[in-house]
Amino acid sequence: MVVTWVTLSPVNGKAFIRYGPGAKFYEGKMELFSYASKREYSIGKITRYIYRATMNNLKIACDYKYQIYSGEAYSEVFYFRTIKPNNSPAEFLVIGDMGNKQALSVKLLNEEIHNETFRYDMIVHVGDFAYNLEDDEGRVSDAYFQEIQSFAGFVPYQVCPGNHEKYENFSFYNNLFTMQSLNHNVKPNESPNINNFFWSYDIGPMHVIAFTTEFYYYTEYGTAQIHTQYQWLKEDLGKAIANRAKVPWIITMAHRPMYDQSKKITDISNDFRVGSSSYPGLEKLFLDSGVDVSFWGHDHIYERTFPMYDMIVQNGTQENPYENPNGIVHIITGSTGCYLHNPQLNPNPPAYSAMVNRDYSYTRVKVFNSTHLRLQQVSQDKGGAVIDEIMIVKNKHLPYKKPK
Repeated sequence: MVVTWVTLSPVNGKAFIRYGPGAKFYEGKMELFSYASKREYSIGKITRYIYRATMNNLKIACDYKYQIYSGEAYSEVFYFRTIKPNNSPAEFLVIGDMGNKQALSVKLLNEEIHNETFRYDMIVHVGDFAYNLEDDEGRVSDAYFQEIQSFAGFVPYQVCPGNHEKYENFSFYNNLFTMQSLNHNVKPNESPNINNFFWSYDIGPMHVIAFTTEFYYYTEYGTAQIHTQYQWLKEDLGKAIANRAKVPWIITMAHRPMYDQSKKITDISNDFRVGSSSYPGLEKLFLDSGVDVSFWGHDHIYERTFPMYDMIVQNGTQENPYENPNGIVHIITGSTGCYLHNPQLNPNPPAYSAMVNRDYSYTRVKVFNSTHLRLQQVSQDKGGAVIDEIMIVKNKHLPYKKPK
């Protein structure tokens, strides 16, 4: 578990975190310490000092407390719970496109995270933060992180970039966050390399993958990163397929959607879906790998598709489209809180669009076991009411068959 924090002046003394099991923390027993690394990043006249410290040797399904020390200054005490055993259900939240202004869902997110009836393994933010992180010499990012600290300090806050993180080739974004992959030849108790653009984890019965769609849209920075990411995805999915007897569900996260209600089905030709003469697309790889669900943001709406295979709806049964479907279920959850929120809905949505809603909202996911996964969309406008819910049922997790 990595803790990242920012100061506006260099720490006079040592920067570190003190942590330990919750019951023993205040007694001063079983204390552990981790000293931080430091980076500097300047925007305009302001330099930020970014510190990272890793908490190692954590036990599964245990409560921990931690406190940040920056020289003589120190933070409040935070707490978190480590992930559950592999045979336990996985629960997490997905949010997207949340700014510093109009971050209306923060109150509900706080209530969820600090409610004992909810035990989330993580929150995943699928791009577009603060609007924008670099604005006002980065002061917008300072205010944004101060606001979300109320939940991001207590549950792993996982991210991938959106188009609003493009500043200086995504460099400010890349300095502020600390994403890692635990599934790639990392030895026990060894800290994996930071990669804020693509990463993956096994949590309970699911393998979750985050990647970057923006590589396809900012090719002025080159295209090598498209090929690097594709090769990484191919290898990661290959490992996930080989491990599917133990971890059956494969879930992906990224910013711009492959499918959305604003387009006709014949207009879905984005490069990252189908590729080009210069670089490969991703949908075929995902279909051949049997990806179960893909989460997206970017559009400031909630949208759920029917199961899709290369622009063709592939429902499971007539009674339940999500029972053993022959395609990927796509979820857009890009309306967590953005002041640009004024989505125009298509009066004639394509046939693959099963549900669209304009409320400020976010997504709950619970993977019960190898066969059942539940999605719920929680509306801020309606005081936390669930405005959409489906259960995806899969007796087997296999590559999808090309429709005849």
